[in-house]
Formats: sequence, structure tokens, C-alpha cells
Amino acid sequence: TATPPLELNHTPRTTTTTTSAAEAAAAAQRESMAAKRARARPEPSPAEPGVVRIRLQLPSGLKFDRRWRASTTIQQVRDALEVWVDDQQEPRQPKLEEEMYELASTYPRERYVDHDATLSELGLSGLCALRVEVSD
Repeated sequence: TATPPLELNHTPRTTTTTTSAAEAAAAAQRESMAAKRARARPEPSPAEPGVVRIRLQLPSGLKFDRRWRASTTIQQVRDALEVWVDDQQEPRQPKLEEEMYELASTYPRERYVDHDATLSELGLSGLCALRVEVSD
């Protein structure tokens, strides 16, 4: 007589790695910052026509000063600002990506909330001083 095949009740063991929510958020922030760095464009020459120089003042008092092409969008300025703040490692200035903020002029008072608008579309030219306003 033939012996029946041996049946094994074997369930393969799986190892699951649980990533905490904080680790996942930190990884997402690193990926976001890397993407912003990759999209960054070099600063134009001051002699290039249509160059806009923007000085951004952060709530901590730090200032970010850079030249942009008039075709630059507010989102591109925001991305560069967030990368710059990330590089500063300044304890007085929290990372901007973690907070809600807008760029604004003081006079005439205007908040630049259309992040797809270009500097020229917003009438920004020459030398501009803008504030970084953090929402509470």
C-alpha cells in the first residue's frame, strides 16, 4: 500500500516593518525637499534683462536675497526659500515647509496667494522687499 503524502501545515513567517508616523513624515519631507532642490534654477546675471531682485524677510529676522527672472512663479520663489531655510540650520527659524505661510508686500499691502502667477504678472519688478507671513 502507498503511503499518503505528508501534509505540512506550514505558514511562512513574514516580517513586517512598522514605520512610525513621524518617520514617514520625515521621509516625505526629505523627498519633497530633494524634489525642490532638483527643480531649482540658477540665479540669473544682474545684467540679464527683466531680472527682479527680491529680498524676503522671515519672521525670525533672517533675510533671503536673490535675483529671479520675471517669468519665475511665486511657487518657485517659495520652493527656493524653503530650501534656503532648510540649509541655514538656524535655530531661530523653524522649517517653513512645516508651516503655512504666504509672501506679502507691505506697501501697497498685498498677499501673493496665487502660487502659479509669475513675478511679471504680479507687477513685481526691479527691487522688491517682501515679508514671509506665517499663519497661526
